[in-house]
Amino acid sequence: MISHTGYNDPLYGPALHAPSAHYWFGTDNSGRDVYSRVIWAARTDLLVSLITSVCGVALALLLGTLSAYFAGWFDLVMQRIVDTIQAMPGLILLLVIVAVLGSDIKYPMAAITILTVPVGLRIIRAAVLQIRAMPYVESARVVGAPDWRIMLRHVLPNVLPLVVILLTIALGVNLLIESSLAFLGLVSSSYPDWGVMLSTGAITYMEQGPWLALAPGIAITGIVFAYSIFGDAARDVLDPRLRGN
Repeated sequence: MISHTGYNDPLYGPALHAPSAHYWFGTDNSGRDVYSRVIWAARTDLLVSLITSVCGVALALLLGTLSAYFAGWFDLVMQRIVDTIQAMPGLILLLVIVAVLGSDIKYPMAAITILTVPVGLRIIRAAVLQIRAMPYVESARVVGAPDWRIMLRHVLPNVLPLVVILLTIALGVNLLIESSLAFLGLVSSSYPDWGVMLSTGAITYMEQGPWLALAPGIAITGIVFAYSIFGDAARDVLDPRLRGN
């Protein structure tokens, strides 16, 4: 039988109790059930990863498509902005944004979203440049199809498989980034967080209660691995060149 307790219920059991049949992941220094806290932390971490990945890839899709399709000064300006962001060390940029704006969860989420855009934008831009030169796109222009129709009818359907793959990659990467910021104490949330739990367990209680660090560490590793496997499967299904292999 396992315990059914809230993530923040204090003194539910003995402090620093080792994993057992009743406490699957043990208890922390306040007697709180680590299993319950790991489950509750999944809500925060997975939601942050999902929102930042979807928003970042969506922005990359929009800006990358417009940049490649219309080219000219818009493409030049966009590429210089991307170069500027990518020239900065990612973690340092995150630290600066969080230090300036604050540690409330919405600010690290905005920072992670910004860092998600450049890589996806470059990949989508390269794909759209190839699609724009295809004969069916030229034929659509010849018959007088407006630009918005060409992008919606001919460009976007051909880059959507790439978008799905980018999204699965971003999910795992952004989860690691959010956990890293939380590990450093730069994320403030009313709910438990795997990074905070890992930091507390690894730095303060590694000798007395190593399970405090192992539980969130295994959770982070398992979810990132699952995202990676899902991304490989999505690539095999969506990329026509790999279907025969």
